[in-house]
Amino acid sequence: MAINIVSTLDKLDDIFGVDAAEITNRASVVSIYLFVEELAMNGQLAGKETDIKDFYIRFMRDVREEAKLGIDATSRFLLSYESKILQAADSRSSINERHDKLKNAFEHYLKTREIIR
Repeated sequence: MAINIVSTLDKLDDIFGVDAAEITNRASVVSIYLFVEELAMNGQLAGKETDIKDFYIRFMRDVREEAKLGIDATSRFLLSYESKILQAADSRSSINERHDKLKNAFEHYLKTREIIR
C-alpha cells in the first residue's frame, strides 16, 4: 500500500512538477491523486502525462473562473464540480462524484481538446 502511495506521488511530481503549485485546494489534490492512481493501476497512464497536466490545470482554472461569475455562471458541470470541492469535500459521496466528473471531463478533453462546459 505505501509503495503505491509513493509511486503515485512520484507520478504526480513527474506530471506537474512546479506547476503543482497551481493546485492549492486540498480536495483538488485528493481528486487528482485518486485520478492518477486509478489510471496507473489500470495501465492507462503511460503517454497521457502531458494531457493530464494540461487538462487539469485548465480544468481547475475554468472551475475557479466559473465560480467567480456567481449568478452569471453558465456551466452547471463546472459549478457542480466546484460545489463538491467546497461542500463536504472529504465525504465519500463528494469524492466519488468529483472522481466521476473528472473522468468524464478528461475523456471529453481527450476527444475535443476542450474543457467540458
